[in-house]
Amino acid sequence: MSAISPIPLNNGVGNYPDLTFDPQSSSGPAALYQSSDLNDTIDGRPSLKIQAERKQGGLNKVRIVVTVPFMETVGNASASGYVAAPKVAYYMRSDVVLMLPSRSTDDQRAYLLSTIRSLLDSAVVSGVVQDVATPY
Repeated sequence: MSAISPIPLNNGVGNYPDLTFDPQSSSGPAALYQSSDLNDTIDGRPSLKIQAERKQGGLNKVRIVVTVPFMETVGNASASGYVAAPKVAYYMRSDVVLMLPSRSTDDQRAYLLSTIRSLLDSAVVSGVVQDVATPY
């Protein structure tokens, strides 16, 4: 098992910076992380939750949730110079759940992880996500 430590991610997309998810808390089967790379406000920070649980019947469940908030565009100052604090306009979220039988081997779990990585990088999945289109 790895120790809880920062998780750096290379973004490589447009004007968005690389992210580092810094550990915030670890309780039971869950570890919570938050990035301060995009915004100074707590509400505007991307977050990550990684959870691993042993289920009945020899099944292990791993859940990875990434939440990225996008902020409202701040308008001009009022006549008195007041500028409202930015607020979250909406969130984009990914929720990945892996079900891993306890009988599975390290190689089999590595194969599943490699398959998921490749799938997320595939043209079909990229097109579905970026264009919000059907896969065919």
